[in-house]
Amino acid sequence: MSLRRMTGPTKEQTATSQGEKLIVLSVGDSLLAFPLSHVIEIADTPPLRRVPLTVPRFLGYAKWRDGILPVIDIEREAGDEGEAGRTGARQKIVILTAVGERFAIAADRILGIGYPFGPVRKSTTGRAQPYVKGKVRVQGGHEALLVDADTFWEEELA
Repeated sequence: MSLRRMTGPTKEQTATSQGEKLIVLSVGDSLLAFPLSHVIEIADTPPLRRVPLTVPRFLGYAKWRDGILPVIDIEREAGDEGEAGRTGARQKIVILTAVGERFAIAADRILGIGYPFGPVRKSTTGRAQPYVKGKVRVQGGHEALLVDADTFWEEELA
């Protein structure tokens, strides 16, 4: 599965997506899409300093430039404990900014950057996730969950 750079929004893209570029990443069996405007950097997963007695989604802290970042496994947050237990398997981190805070999401792979095709559709995930704004179709006909980084930070991490 591969997502390539695209030249710009097409007529098929709706006002809902506002032509904003997305970064699409693979986390376990899920594809997640974040607005590119929230992405600071993509890096290999650094060594993590684990913190005892924290929630499963919190993998630990990583040194990044002149500070530290909380590193989150969003798949664990989604309630999928299966593959999420293999924290060493996450190859990349996507460093995001939301509500003035920086944090990282652990990912298996970065599939690419592109524009969504079609409207944002309502997500039918089993558990209520206020940070999931819906599903978007990306290149290749794949569907990704559109994640609002600000809501994720405010509802799940703050």
